[in-house]
Amino acid sequence: MNYKIFRVAGQNDQKRNVADLPKEEIANGIKEVLATQFSLPEEDLIREVARIFGYTRIGENVDEIVRQGINFALRSEVIVN
Repeated sequence: MNYKIFRVAGQNDQKRNVADLPKEEIANGIKEVLATQFSLPEEDLIREVARIFGYTRIGENVDEIVRQGINFALRSEVIVN
């Protein structure tokens, strides 16, 4: 609960494998997106969160991992539905 940051790949850095993204970092990314957007449909939220982590294509793996982060954020009451 005290972990408030998330790491993104820089322009010249190689992005991490989506399976290596901790749910806590994804939840923090979700919080960041919603701080500027306030509310988004789930599909748009998934796309925006994936984008901040450097993923331009939303394949099955990215979709599943981001959804796990959303579920964690909801259970942890970081966000509300």
